[in-house]
Amino acid sequence: MGIIRFAIDNPVKVAVGVILVVLFGTLSIFRLSAQLTPDVDRPVITVKTEWPGASPQEIESEIVDRQEDKLKNVSGLSKMISHSRQNEAEIRLEFPVGIDKDRAFRDVSDKLRQVSGYPDEVEEPVISATDTDMAKTIAWMILYSKKGQDVAKLKSFIEENVKPILERAEGISEVAVYGGREREIQIEIDPYRLAARGLTFRDVEAALQRQNKNISAGTVEQGKRDYSYRTMGEYRNLEHIRDTVIDYRDGGPVFIRDVAEVIDGFKKPFGFVRSKGRDVIAMPARRETGANVIEAMANLKRQIALVNREILAPRGLGLELTQVYDETTYILSAIGLVVRNIFFGGILAVIVLALFLRSSSAVGIIAAAIPISVVGTILVIALLGRSVNVVLLAGMAFAVGMVVDNAIVVLENIYRHRAMGKSRREAALDGAREVWGAILASTLTTLAVFLPVITIQEEAGQLFKDIAIAISSAVGLSLIVSVVVIPPLAARFFHGGSALAAGGGPWWLGERVGRFVEAINRRVSRRLMVVVGLSAVSILLTVLLMPAAEYLPTGNKNLIFGLLFSPPGYSVEEFREMAKIVEEGDPNDPYDGIRPAWEAEVGSELAKKLPPVEIAVGKDGRIKRTVVPPPIENFFFVSFDGGAFMGCTSKIPTNVRPLEKVMTRAGERIPGVFTMFNQASLFTSGGRRSGNTIDVDIRGDDLEKVYASASAIQRTLMQHGYSYPSATPANFDLGRPEVQMIPDRAKAADLGLDVRDVGFILRACVDGAFVGEYNDHGDKVDITLTVKGTKGASMREIGQVPIFTPSGHVVPIASAVHFRSTTAAQEIMHIEEMPAVTLSVKPKTGVPLQATMQEVEDEIIRPLREQGVIAPDVITSLSGTADKLTQTVHALVGDFRGTVDHAALPGLTTTASWLILAAVLVLVPAAVGATIGARPAVWAAGLLATGIAVAFLAANPRFLFTLFQSRGILALLVTYLLMAALFESFLYPFVIMFSVPLAAVGGVVALRIVHEVSLYDVTAPIQQLDVLTMLGFVILIGIVVNNAILIVHQALNFMRYEGLPPAQAVVRSVQTRTRPILMSALTSVFGMAPLVIMPGAGSELYRGLGSVVLGGLLVSTIFTLAVVPATFTLVLDAQAYLAKRKSASPAIVPGTASRPSEG
Repeated sequence: MGIIRFAIDNPVKVAVGVILVVLFGTLSIFRLSAQLTPDVDRPVITVKTEWPGASPQEIESEIVDRQEDKLKNVSGLSKMISHSRQNEAEIRLEFPVGIDKDRAFRDVSDKLRQVSGYPDEVEEPVISATDTDMAKTIAWMILYSKKGQDVAKLKSFIEENVKPILERAEGISEVAVYGGREREIQIEIDPYRLAARGLTFRDVEAALQRQNKNISAGTVEQGKRDYSYRTMGEYRNLEHIRDTVIDYRDGGPVFIRDVAEVIDGFKKPFGFVRSKGRDVIAMPARRETGANVIEAMANLKRQIALVNREILAPRGLGLELTQVYDETTYILSAIGLVVRNIFFGGILAVIVLALFLRSSSAVGIIAAAIPISVVGTILVIALLGRSVNVVLLAGMAFAVGMVVDNAIVVLENIYRHRAMGKSRREAALDGAREVWGAILASTLTTLAVFLPVITIQEEAGQLFKDIAIAISSAVGLSLIVSVVVIPPLAARFFHGGSALAAGGGPWWLGERVGRFVEAINRRVSRRLMVVVGLSAVSILLTVLLMPAAEYLPTGNKNLIFGLLFSPPGYSVEEFREMAKIVEEGDPNDPYDGIRPAWEAEVGSELAKKLPPVEIAVGKDGRIKRTVVPPPIENFFFVSFDGGAFMGCTSKIPTNVRPLEKVMTRAGERIPGVFTMFNQASLFTSGGRRSGNTIDVDIRGDDLEKVYASASAIQRTLMQHGYSYPSATPANFDLGRPEVQMIPDRAKAADLGLDVRDVGFILRACVDGAFVGEYNDHGDKVDITLTVKGTKGASMREIGQVPIFTPSGHVVPIASAVHFRSTTAAQEIMHIEEMPAVTLSVKPKTGVPLQATMQEVEDEIIRPLREQGVIAPDVITSLSGTADKLTQTVHALVGDFRGTVDHAALPGLTTTASWLILAAVLVLVPAAVGATIGARPAVWAAGLLATGIAVAFLAANPRFLFTLFQSRGILALLVTYLLMAALFESFLYPFVIMFSVPLAAVGGVVALRIVHEVSLYDVTAPIQQLDVLTMLGFVILIGIVVNNAILIVHQALNFMRYEGLPPAQAVVRSVQTRTRPILMSALTSVFGMAPLVIMPGAGSELYRGLGSVVLGGLLVSTIFTLAVVPATFTLVLDAQAYLAKRKSASPAIVPGTASRPSEG
């Protein structure tokens, strides 16, 4: 018994199966984790090594060079980047996607163990198997005091009492603490009193380290028990430190209190965090991998309330922990928009069905496919362990219009059989059985196109998987629904009164389309004009209108972030003054600065008076539009390690882009500072940069040549209209001020001093010299030696600090050393062991990434090389998102560079060779047509074209190999082979594939329209041909062939089972299939339409993809009704002609395709 007959005879079993699917699918909704975008695997291992007090040059020579020499041999390593900064070294190791990360981690650990010869003060390297991925930051919190208390001094309290409570929230992996000052026990030495007692700084250090210890003495057995003995010398209070004996002089002890003050204070500040004009402590919360972001955020908010109620309020300082950024706001908005799109798309699809079928029972039967398929898809997603995110939901939204296609084809054919006068049961059985092969073929082709795509390992390929899973699951379930659920429903509930009244005649529009096709098919010349003309025009327009490529869509995230590039060596207080300039603006203009923007409310008078900004719109951003920016919700300014960044969020989440100009204008008020502001991207690539920027890597063995080349590229970029390209290292061509103390070795030897002694004294005079730890009830606090009167002292004043030397003399430091003012690098960067600089280039407004890459390489780097500005031994390359875009395009399309070895005929140029071949391809068929006939001419043209293609591929095997590495070509090939297997013919699928170029031009035109509209929208991001949009063209391959399959399959049925001649069978097929083709196409178009036309959070991710599928499906549907019948009859005529020539017997009626079994 066939599956269709079984379903009709057992409706209760079918109903139970549907109920179970819907039940478990509904339960799965509450078990799925939710997040904004899918988790993307970026195999990165980071090695960090700290050396307190060391300069970047010392870090490079003593740590980085040693580690790089070993790590460069790690198996599978694709790129190695190192940064030597003050006090620390960081090496970033990048690996290809798919590598065994555990094995890579072990290899890195093993190589590091081979490194030896570190200086004594260097700490153990720390290996991290995760990238610094800010994409996992789901919340930012700030701590401030309503009473104006200095919260910077509460950092230790926050780390000990607040941070652990927040990290207990389920789903939160880490909460960091930024800003504030760490507690420190400072022993402030009076150098005069110390020297007068004949003691050195080293004596103090030795005494403190010698006496601040607990020493275990072991155990003693006494009777039944063992007693442990310990010497308890560890400092427990400040008096213990003050009572420490340094040494004995003049017969008596010298205590710490005799020569120093012991202060429970704070470390020297190296940065700060400000929010809305006040100093705060910032705390970002990062989620666990795979955690449900919505649940994690709810748990975090409960912990925040707990902290405010039980930890902060009792202190009576007016402290409050406030959340200033919540990623779930965007996530819930984005998910809500997709759900609404699914709902409205479903309603539009049902309305289309109602207009076509004019039967409530028919509409209800087909509409049942939508919830069953969607809920069943959720169950599949849960079983596969995927998370709910915007990308996956977009795939489900696309599928809403597609899941009714099979049901439409089945029910429409049941309708046709019902019109023949059959009973409901007979019509359901015969109608479903007749189109079973067609819907199986169309479903399998839709699923098959994803097979090559999901093998892409790059970042974009991981995003493709979620769309592939959603669409494949929904469409696959729709096939089951159409043959298991629709027939029994039709057998019982489809009245079909209108069908019986209409009789067995074709639909009125189908009859007219059939007559149009019949007119085309009367002459070979007309068919050739339709097939060749439309195909050629489609290919030509696709090539001409195809926009340049972008990487990933940036989205419309409510966050503006930017870096401030200041001259090197700025102090913390200077950065604080910069923050005040940005916040307050011009004191003579009450609306200037950032403060009025955060004080304004949406719609208020103050908001209307905010200074307007100019937004670049249109192609190349040449058109300027003046708009009033939205009020600011939150503003922050952060200074750290000699640099600064700032950012803000909008009180109108959908209107963020103008704030980029507001922040730029505020930053430009600071003298001598360059700024680079961007709207934060939904996809980050690790590190501080994100979005579609191009990284230009400049490296070489000669550091001076590298810096000179980088400076030249940076200047030339700005001359070409680009904004300031930020550099890593920042200020690479400018050193920060540095005072070098160079010992006079002869004098130092006479005084009994060595370099380490001098360096220790200098450190005590400047930042303080670490001498141990103070145990305060389990909390470890650094103990440092400082020198009285040297805070903020000049070089000359430090040189006059008196010291007692081992030789017994009291002399100033300057008597043993020379001071020299110079400059030194703030940071040293290596790429593959070579000194390097990376420039981050932001594309111009409206210009896609691919076009920017082309301009940077062809119009900037190449001319500079030809002019000799960039030295021959300096290597330049594009990396970052530019490199990822190149990898993804090569995976989807193929990298054909250098694959053509023989492109010309022997003795001729390439151009001449192809002109001769083109002439042969035109003239030979023309001659055949003039002498023999039109049909032989068509066959001759096909043979010639095939021969030329085979000869070219045979001469260029590398081109052929690369061709089959292209996922797009593989998708076409898999679709073709699958249809060949289903039709038992290699010829008929060739006819069906002619619908693909028509879809391509429709997708390109629709994308171009959306792109042009977005160019002039000052609030929404510009729609480009990003890699998610590229997937739309692959999806089209599997979708648009479905209509052609219906026409070809039905024509073959008419020829085989009703004995119709080919021409009449094709016309009859068009007449009977026009109705289901238009129904399925329009339900898909209207089902997807909300995804393209409804703006909102997250719509930027799928708007381009939706426009491509929608436009391609619409154009292909219209022209397929003309092109496929014309192509099919040409193939049938050629087949009949060959059969006639081969044998004198009557031509075999084509149409031997077997009917697929019912399953």
